[in-house]
Amino acid sequence: MNVTKAPFNNPKVRQAVACAVPTRRSWMPCCSGWPSDVRAAGKPAEAVWPQAHTYNTYAKAKALLAEAGYPEGFETTLSFDLGFAGVNEPLCVLVQESLGQIGSRPPSIKFPAPTGAPN
Repeated sequence: MNVTKAPFNNPKVRQAVACAVPTRRSWMPCCSGWPSDVRAAGKPAEAVWPQAHTYNTYAKAKALLAEAGYPEGFETTLSFDLGFAGVNEPLCVLVQESLGQIGSRPPSIKFPAPTGAPN
């Protein structure tokens, strides 16, 4: 997320994405169990990343998007490096599905590892 450009320059949009993407379902299978479940609410026991939060519903995500001025969702693109396609591609598909639940259908762009991310 480029937090200097719309829509991600709005903290409510970033919170909505955090609500929409189910961590256990997306990160854990793609990354061999890492990270630990960040959906558990409560005070963190140690200084590790990512920290637990309570964002975890599509309804909350939709409400946050509406507050941010995007009641119908937003347009964006997901880009990922094919050098890590084994992790990035399934993760990208799961993020696309999750964002689709809140009204956004971003296309994905695959780029070869040596080229770097497209602008």
